[in-house]
Amino acid sequence: MGMAMKIKEALPYIGMASTQFAQVGLMIVGKKAMSAGMTNFTFVFYSNTLAYFILIPSFLFYRSTRPPINFKLISGFFLLGVLGYVSYSHLSIVSSVKYYSFFVLIVHC
Repeated sequence: MGMAMKIKEALPYIGMASTQFAQVGLMIVGKKAMSAGMTNFTFVFYSNTLAYFILIPSFLFYRSTRPPINFKLISGFFLLGVLGYVSYSHLSIVSSVKYYSFFVLIVHC
């Protein structure tokens, strides 16, 4: 039982590290794709589509545990929409990736 508790305590750190590895991997794949001639808009479309297909099973499998829709939830969605608009700068980051080397990308993340 002690080992299971240690793994449960380490799970947030494992998740954080795997997220960083995924982000660096996406940057490297993006650099390779844009060096081969893929446009910025196509890369952003493919990365958002991949994220959609990764996240959609959680909606399908956990639909009975969703909270009821109230003002707090709707205002949270609104805030996420505003932040999503602000994060449109992701496109500007992706457009500048083609000028970086792999080392700069890894150090940046």
